Amino acid sequence: MRRVKGLWTFLLVEFSLDSRLLWAADAASQGSPPWAYFVITGIWTLIGVLVILGLFSQYQFHRRSSELKRKNTELERLVQVTQAAERTLVQQNEYMAALHETILGLIGRLEIDELLETMIQRAGELLGTANGFIYLENPEAGCIEMRMASGRYKEAVGSQVSGGMGISGMVWESGEAILVKDYTKWPHRLDNPLFADLHSVMASPLRSESGSAGVIGLGHFEKDKLFTQEDLIILNRFASLAAIAIDNARLHAASQKELVERRRAENFLESILGSSIDWIITTTLEGVIQYASPRAFYFTGYPAADLMGTNVASLYVRGLQESKEIIAFIRETGELKHHALRLRQKDGRVLDVSLSASLLKNEAGETIGILSIYRDISESKRLEFQFQHAQRMEAIGTLAGGIAHNFNNLLMGIQGNTSLLKLELEPGSRQMRRAETIEKHVQNGARLTRQLIGYAKKGRYE
Repeated sequence: MRRVKGLWTFLLVEFSLDSRLLWAADAASQGSPPWAYFVITGIWTLIGVLVILGLFSQYQFHRRSSELKRKNTELERLVQVTQAAERTLVQQNEYMAALHETILGLIGRLEIDELLETMIQRAGELLGTANGFIYLENPEAGCIEMRMASGRYKEAVGSQVSGGMGISGMVWESGEAILVKDYTKWPHRLDNPLFADLHSVMASPLRSESGSAGVIGLGHFEKDKLFTQEDLIILNRFASLAAIAIDNARLHAASQKELVERRRAENFLESILGSSIDWIITTTLEGVIQYASPRAFYFTGYPAADLMGTNVASLYVRGLQESKEIIAFIRETGELKHHALRLRQKDGRVLDVSLSASLLKNEAGETIGILSIYRDISESKRLEFQFQHAQRMEAIGTLAGGIAHNFNNLLMGIQGNTSLLKLELEPGSRQMRRAETIEKHVQNGARLTRQLIGYAKKGRYE
């Protein structure tokens, strides 16, 4: 329109100029001076040129103004797009910061139930709902079981679903996150009165390197609230990181269980070692004590802790030489049985012991030391001495008994002959007195014989 208007202005100026030129020619033909013609013509020519230049400038101005407005419009649109992108980026950064903070908080929780409860709470806070649930796999039942929930889902804790059943079963089976904007119209919804007024719901698998662990989900029961695709992306990221926290908690639980079992086994073993009447130690192949059972004090007079790092040779009466001989024999044959030796205790007393030992090996079968068991044989030594003494005394008694019987037989013969001799002698005679003296000596000998026989019979005198 502006171009048409400019063209009509140009034509009007040209028509006016032509009219003025005709007027000047007519005035000259009527006797006007010749210079007047040229002056008037020049003036109108200059006016025409100026008008044309003005119109051209106006045209250029309008054209550039239109182009500038168009570029300004494009720039405004670009600014709006950039601002929207910045707002989205800021929002995503806020979500990621909150997600990062949440996951750091989850990683530090090692009790599985406490972790699941915190996960539900943090996920709901992150995505604006108080209703959430977590299903975990139940390998024995071949399904997933709701282990933790918040809000309206609490009444369903303990319920189980199989693969493909409802949104959780489908997520568990497919391994893909699902968003349902209107659950009431969703064809795969569960026929559960607890979820009759559930409106919008989304669920994401809990996956880690060890495999699928379960499903985490959030729901809106209000009709004016909907989850978006961006919400599902955030939940999916949250679930991926939360699965690591679950694995971490499970590993912690397994390690704690293993630690408890190991401590129980160690305590049981320590109880056995502490209850043993024998002294049990482990040493290096050079004889340095690495472990000593609590019986160390009875055998050596030293607490077990004081013996750690010392050489067992310091306890042997024969010292290092005996220790070297024992270790060399064990390394050559692999074991030593009932070897008698003597230990010198802290107070200087000597204890007779019997040593049984064998090479100590690790899981790879490598020899790492020697296991030694010392048994106190001082009592058995005493009993053995008593038995040997009793045997010697019994032998002496048997010999004495035999001699006494034989001696008694001789005395009986002398007594009998003396009695016969007295029958032939006169009473009061010198020979009678000698016979009576012989008879007294026989009686004394019989008394001594009875004592020997009593000793042979262990004190039973006749």
